[in-house]
Amino acid sequence: MQKKAITPQSVTAPAAFNLVPGMPSLYFNGLSCAGSSLPPIRFYPFAVSFFSLSRMCVLPKRVAVLLCCLFFCAATPSHAADFLLFPSFTGLTQSNAVPSTQSMLNPQMVFFYAASSDNFKFLSEYSADRDSQEMERLLLGWTPNSESTLWVGRYHIPLGYWATEFHHGTYLQTSITPPSIAFDDEGGPFPTHPGGLFYEGTHYQKRASINYGLGLGIGPVLDVQLQPLDILSPAGSSGRPVASARISYRPVAEDPGEIGVFAGHGTIPVMNQPVTGVVQNLAGMYFNQEMERSRTFGELYLAGNRLYGSAASQFSSFTSAYVQEEYKIYRAWTLFGRVENTFGAVGDAYLNLLPEFVNRRFLAGTRYEITTDQAAKVELSQNRMQLGINFSQIALQWSMVLQ
Repeated sequence: MQKKAITPQSVTAPAAFNLVPGMPSLYFNGLSCAGSSLPPIRFYPFAVSFFSLSRMCVLPKRVAVLLCCLFFCAATPSHAADFLLFPSFTGLTQSNAVPSTQSMLNPQMVFFYAASSDNFKFLSEYSADRDSQEMERLLLGWTPNSESTLWVGRYHIPLGYWATEFHHGTYLQTSITPPSIAFDDEGGPFPTHPGGLFYEGTHYQKRASINYGLGLGIGPVLDVQLQPLDILSPAGSSGRPVASARISYRPVAEDPGEIGVFAGHGTIPVMNQPVTGVVQNLAGMYFNQEMERSRTFGELYLAGNRLYGSAASQFSSFTSAYVQEEYKIYRAWTLFGRVENTFGAVGDAYLNLLPEFVNRRFLAGTRYEITTDQAAKVELSQNRMQLGINFSQIALQWSMVLQ
């Protein structure tokens, strides 16, 4: 079979592994790319070489053993399973930034794995780079019917759009840098990786679909930045419950065009500050519109926070939003640009607890498809951090998907 290209626009997911139903995403059983299913992965060669890969990415032994066992267990005739690797190398240089981040070369490897058997499913996503290793998601699911799934484990919260659309595989996203509000463990101000229960489903209406997700889990703590629950060592977490909900509408269920709304509520403990906790309320919307050569998508968050501690309670509110535009100019070349802004960020009591949060960014770049499964990107951006530092950045990236 001829191998098809995997692109952010062409990746679609079967119901079996779609944590947010109907959204273009990567939940691998019968992965469909540009209208054709990829051949099944043969897991035994991956398992044989897995420990050499784990040494390159400095994986903890318990994670390497866990994933290697899963490869063997799922590669039986009674199971459907898929495994993908997303290697990347990113180099960047910054001017007028904090000295420790003026330049950097960062290799990364992301492991995606999913399996299904009868009414049960399993999904994991593990990321390793120069500075950290993290089990981004680890989920066990039960499907009472073909249109809904109940998951338990660490999940991507059903708030916004970016995290569930592109995950942590940089090849899937057109740009190099995600929006600053996308991930809690990358400096964002909102929970992204709770551990607990997540229920999702789809309701079909003729050609259209209504997709929904409900989450209740243990959220992050704030110590310089948000620190999400470590699902492999949950006993030591000081996190508190966070609840979230999202509903979206697709005029054509099989097409990526979509509009949705979401809301969330939770408490975030704060470490090593006079403020000891933050009660956070969120509401917002997102959209995605795709045409033959262009794509436009964005998110809007309305945030209200109550900070409590040794002093009197403080209240803060701000609005964060971004819009990204992509245009394919010629075959393998795509131009992209993004505008991000947080209105009300200056002097905000909650955001001041996140000094490295980028509250404004103007970004532009280009992506070139080297082959059907690897890409090169160049990106320029102007950024402003919450602590008042303005800096410009030039970034280069090579990324790939191994299937």
